[in-house]
Amino acid sequence: MVEKRRHVLLVLLCVLMGTGPVLSAGQRALPFLLIVPGARAAALGEAFTGVARGPEAVSFNPAGLAGETRKQISLQHTFFIDGILYDNLIYLHPHTSGTWAAQAGFLSVKGLKKTVADPTVADGFAERGDISTNDMMAAAFYSRNLTPRVSAGAGAKFARESLHDATVTAAAFDLGILYRDGNLPLDVGVSVQNLGATDTPRTLRAGFSVRKSKTPSFSWVPEDSMAAVDVSRPLYDGDPVAGAGIEIPFSGKRVTARAGYRYPLAGQHLGHAMSVPGGFALGFGLDFSGWNADYSASSFGELGLAHRLSFSIGIGS
Repeated sequence: MVEKRRHVLLVLLCVLMGTGPVLSAGQRALPFLLIVPGARAAALGEAFTGVARGPEAVSFNPAGLAGETRKQISLQHTFFIDGILYDNLIYLHPHTSGTWAAQAGFLSVKGLKKTVADPTVADGFAERGDISTNDMMAAAFYSRNLTPRVSAGAGAKFARESLHDATVTAAAFDLGILYRDGNLPLDVGVSVQNLGATDTPRTLRAGFSVRKSKTPSFSWVPEDSMAAVDVSRPLYDGDPVAGAGIEIPFSGKRVTARAGYRYPLAGQHLGHAMSVPGGFALGFGLDFSGWNADYSASSFGELGLAHRLSFSIGIGS
């Protein structure tokens, strides 16, 4: 029963992300490309297209990489429900001509049971051995400033998804643009993800973020506090999702508290009187000289919580 439940949870998670894991006609392949691996973005309700800072920019808007000035390595680990694990490694390399980034991701689900038709048993089906699903992705990104306020970025990725004896592979591309206002603490971003010849989960994202600057207004709000709003929509049969989040720094910006919420505009929710309503997220970050760590917990309602851990370290000056 545990194995069956894990299989059902995997399917439900993919449905929540707007697609299904099956590779048959009429459905989208490679749904794991929609999973957000970073803890900071997850804690902000996945409202990150208009933030796009640090290694997590590759998962939302590659244009944000142009603002990076230091080499970084980021390790990101996601604990989904019932042992579904997703790991990512990201490397940033700023250069005089722009910023390059490389990403590798691996998702695994173990302990699934293969179910086959069997007329000799009461319900007509029997379990025959264990199967597993393993998904992987490798990607490269490039971003540069077009003007002092506008940057653009692009990425190319190769992804592979397997379930028992079924496998699908595909190439996909991301494009993004980011506007950082020089007079107002406002950033606006737009990106399109997973463009490909096959049925990849193509997604359009748009968002903005507002940061508290050094002004006398709202003096009770800590400096560099931020609020962000995003809307994403599948470029196929799917419903849009809105997300919003806030983060507030404390202790000289070494500790940051975050909270966010994702709202499916079609009105589909997972929740229960005895569970945290689906869509809510909380998290925090620790930022010290040369390194930072982030944690988030995102609710899937009755299914439980997804936990994410991220650790990034700067290299060189």
